[in-house]
Amino acid sequence: MTENILELTNVSKYFELKEGFFNRKTQTVKAVENVSFVIPKRQTFAVVGESGSGKSTLANLIMKFTDVTQGDIRFKGESILTLTDNQLNTYRQQVQMVFQDPSSSLNPSKTLRQIIEEPMIIHKVGDAVSRKKRVEELLEVIRLPKSFIDRYPHTLSGGQKQRVGIARAIALDCDLLILDEPTSALDVSVQATIIQLLEEIQAEFGMTYFFITHDLALVKNFCDEAIVMKSGEIIERGPVKAIFNHPQEDYTKKLIKAIPVISKEEEDFLASIGV
Repeated sequence: MTENILELTNVSKYFELKEGFFNRKTQTVKAVENVSFVIPKRQTFAVVGESGSGKSTLANLIMKFTDVTQGDIRFKGESILTLTDNQLNTYRQQVQMVFQDPSSSLNPSKTLRQIIEEPMIIHKVGDAVSRKKRVEELLEVIRLPKSFIDRYPHTLSGGQKQRVGIARAIALDCDLLILDEPTSALDVSVQATIIQLLEEIQAEFGMTYFFITHDLALVKNFCDEAIVMKSGEIIERGPVKAIFNHPQEDYTKKLIKAIPVISKEEEDFLASIGV
């Protein structure tokens, strides 16, 4: 029986925004509305939608960067909503995040060693010698030379920076890795190498991926299950193959039609789904 690593039940997140600088009235913005899903261990689960659909808010809720308005989030069967500080520290060792823009997510004043070992220092893992060894091992995992250990981010390409971001995220042997548009700031050719690297890491370490994207082309070849979000709500869900082959919602069909066509067969299929 497949175990679930993450479960969201009727999760909503509302924000109260002032309607004007001098106006005391507020407007309720429903960033996420009544969202439920489960993610089995060692699978890649995609959240697909355009900007403003609620994807990144979901990631922030799972990371506990912000609190839910209502509903429940369970990690390995335990609710994360009432974690103590010590429990939250343990939780964040198990759940890590790779950010969208590798250039802005890496501290330009720190070396790769300092960047990658930072989570280990924060969570008091190992000593200086063991941490350096771990950093060298992670550089090997992400296929960067060990000689890069004392380099600074500005000396790296965009793809190399994202590799470092991945190494930092997996430094603590996390179980769930949240990938927030991890390839959107990269060239298409570099995107493919990052996805291949993530597939290799998942196969080797058995991680579960929560993959946030607006790019259905990536989802098609990389993910197992997916939900499609619009205006904070789930409008379609299921195995990736089912969503691609038999999309039910017009919004999903439009996202699929936005994928660049490569072959005549794909062109004919897109014509057959309407919209």
